[in-house]
Amino acid sequence: MDLRALKNFKGGALALMRRRAAALAFAVAAVGVIAPTQQAVAAAGATLYVNNVSPACTDAGSGTQAAPYCSIQAAANAATAGDTVLIYGSTAGGGTYDYTNGDPYAGGVKVTNSGTAAAPIVFKAAAGPYEISGGGDAFTIDGDYVEVSGADIVDASLAAFWVGGSHDTLDQDQTDTAGNPVYVGGGSDVTIQRSFLASSGIVAVVFSGSSTGAVLTTNAISIAGGGPKDYAVLVDASPDVDVTSNTIVVHGCGTGIGVLNGSVDAVIENNIVSADACDPSYASEQFALRVDAVSSATTSVGYNIYTTADGAFAPYFWGGTVYTAQAAFTAATGQGSEDLVEPGLGLGTTALPAASDPANGSANPAAPGELSTDAYGNAWPSPPDRGAVGLEELTNATAYADAYTAQQAEVQLDLQGVAWGTTPQVTVDWGDGSGLGGQLLIDTGTDQTADFSDYIVDSHMYARPGTYTIAVTLQDSVQTITRTTTVVMTGSSYMPVAPTRVLDTRKGLGAPKALIGPHGTIAVNVVKGVTLPVDSGTVTAAVINVTATDETASGIITAYPDGSDVPTSSNLNFHANENVPNLVTVKVGADGEVDFTNGSAASTDLIADVEGYYVQSASGSYYLPNSPDRMIDTRSGTGAAKAPVGPGGTITLSLPNCTQIVSGSAVTSTATAIAMNVTVVSPTANGLITVYPDKTAVPTASNLNYSMSETVPNMVVAKVGTDGRVAFRNTSSGSVELVVDVEGCYSSGLGTAFIPMDPVRVLDTRTGLGQIQASEPDGHNDLSWSYGDTALGSLTDALAVVMNVTVTQPQANGYVTVYPANGSARPPNASNLNFSTGETVPNLVMVATGFNGDFSQIELYNGSSAPTEPESTDG
Repeated sequence: MDLRALKNFKGGALALMRRRAAALAFAVAAVGVIAPTQQAVAAAGATLYVNNVSPACTDAGSGTQAAPYCSIQAAANAATAGDTVLIYGSTAGGGTYDYTNGDPYAGGVKVTNSGTAAAPIVFKAAAGPYEISGGGDAFTIDGDYVEVSGADIVDASLAAFWVGGSHDTLDQDQTDTAGNPVYVGGGSDVTIQRSFLASSGIVAVVFSGSSTGAVLTTNAISIAGGGPKDYAVLVDASPDVDVTSNTIVVHGCGTGIGVLNGSVDAVIENNIVSADACDPSYASEQFALRVDAVSSATTSVGYNIYTTADGAFAPYFWGGTVYTAQAAFTAATGQGSEDLVEPGLGLGTTALPAASDPANGSANPAAPGELSTDAYGNAWPSPPDRGAVGLEELTNATAYADAYTAQQAEVQLDLQGVAWGTTPQVTVDWGDGSGLGGQLLIDTGTDQTADFSDYIVDSHMYARPGTYTIAVTLQDSVQTITRTTTVVMTGSSYMPVAPTRVLDTRKGLGAPKALIGPHGTIAVNVVKGVTLPVDSGTVTAAVINVTATDETASGIITAYPDGSDVPTSSNLNFHANENVPNLVTVKVGADGEVDFTNGSAASTDLIADVEGYYVQSASGSYYLPNSPDRMIDTRSGTGAAKAPVGPGGTITLSLPNCTQIVSGSAVTSTATAIAMNVTVVSPTANGLITVYPDKTAVPTASNLNYSMSETVPNMVVAKVGTDGRVAFRNTSSGSVELVVDVEGCYSSGLGTAFIPMDPVRVLDTRTGLGQIQASEPDGHNDLSWSYGDTALGSLTDALAVVMNVTVTQPQANGYVTVYPANGSARPPNASNLNFSTGETVPNLVMVATGFNGDFSQIELYNGSSAPTEPESTDG
């Protein structure tokens, strides 16, 4: 059993298959999250630090926090009475231990110094359990009054802990080893408590060498077992040992508890001993409790439960006589009057007794070594339960929500020792009208139990920002309870504005009147001078049309929030003496500024026209994507006259209402803004196109800049006029064909919130980034791309993605269409990028996410006759 793999267990679905053996495995999740309990009042002493991944660690120092010891052994050599050794189990200073991050400490630690009753030497975890690996005896305690907690020992060939001193304590430790988890080889008054002790060998806990007065209490103990001489707990020639409130599991053949060779005055109470089926040839020598004749006269037994999957072992071997029934055993010996033998409760059904079992609340509270808490640190009911873990009703279950993105939350359950009836169900009401329900499968038996924490029930993407109350209902055949928790979503709504110029380096608007030099950066206040409603809230991102002009050579421009590092992505790719526009959606810095970096050796002027803002307010509009739909094509007469737009001419587009399917029915809402890809084709002169709300003045702004005979696409997010139209003005001296593909709309009544992100490159076919292998889409072929396997993987429930897509190194003229995956259909009659051979062209894309076995799958169609390299940069 690999207990390490089960720490901090998290499941991602409703199904959780569970066996009785998992009672021990899941219990390990609680180790390291329970605050250590104080075992003695320690006199003030030094604190020594151990951190083997600290770059400043040294075994030649004095173990300060700034320069800790590298090894536990160095601290053990230095520690004296009253000292505390804090051992880090994670990288460079703390946090929950991650077994993939940080080196295990070397086994073979030996403590020879002693503390006192008032001033013990304490070894404990600084932050999460610390792993010790290897060694014959991994951790030897030869000193007196030594306490060890938070250790996780693996791969010890002999004993994980070898204890030879007196008054020593092991608390909240754990093992997974082929040797003995604990071997007590002498001394007196040793305590082993609240630990999770697993062995793939034949004996787990041994008391030998005339050790006296030991206490083994509230531990989960398991062995692999293999033969009749194997023991989970063996008390050998060691008098006055108390074995109290342990959960003991024997996998395979073996005996649960053995008291042999003159181990007089033993007390065995409040334990649960369970076993797998055994080889029939060994069954006659396999017992839950084995006490030999010399030891039986003074051994006291009571309040235990013995359970087996198929009656594999007899519960008692007492002084040479086998007893298969509790009544017969009690009648013959006077012992075990409160014992329970339950052969039907084995590994194949529940991990703990069912809610109706008489074992619950029936332990002896006065048993020697009985603690006030169970192995998880939970207070026992009154009276306590038997075994190491207390059963709790559903009324003790807790639920909480974690907002792991601005608009996504997950609900987690904490259940420990919870007793279920039949067919347990869990239902989540997310507080926004949606929900989730289903059976929580824990086991196939009639009576169910659960022992897990941080169990992820499900995650949910909210459409709107706000505070939501989430209700989690747990229901079985016996009881129903509901737990509520709240979560705050901080996504953004959109507020379109009339296009407003905020930057023009040719004129000194928004920045100095000068070209941006090679590798230069300018910071531009993109909210200054733009009128927003008073209830707009904090601006989180801006939608800006950025145009490069007067370039001295080829280069790139990257836009990003002021105060952030320059990302590896780009927004504009330009050539000398070329006007290149591109729409940019970019997070805004806390100071309202956006940085523009010239990532090349060229110089260039920049122009920036704001088209709208994303704000932290519910008063804006929300985006509703659709598969690209061609609404205007003046070449064919679609949506407008079949004729080029003449010099100074204007055409308008009448927009339908936004439509969304809600609960199977179409719901409509008036569009406040429209997202569309606008393409200029066959211009007869250089010029520009301005898109703006119809029935308003033509603004001093542009959306497309083009040269004669050039095909230029650009994404446009335009505010819709009061008449439901947007206008397209050709301000050149020549005529031009226009193609408009609508990709989505904004509405106050429909759609979903926006989550602004720092730019991050998620696809690059030149290197294979974001792909299974590096390859470009062939001519007239698709590239299927799932962003769930990229840095955007946590957003797989998103309705749409905003990204800058750049085509580079095309081998023929053509176009690219980006559209949601739909399983089989061909790409829509629309385009996002138009390019010529050898040209690098960027364009913003706002694309709905599709489903083709993956909710986050998007298709990129190469509409040329040759391969090309699409590169997606902005998430």
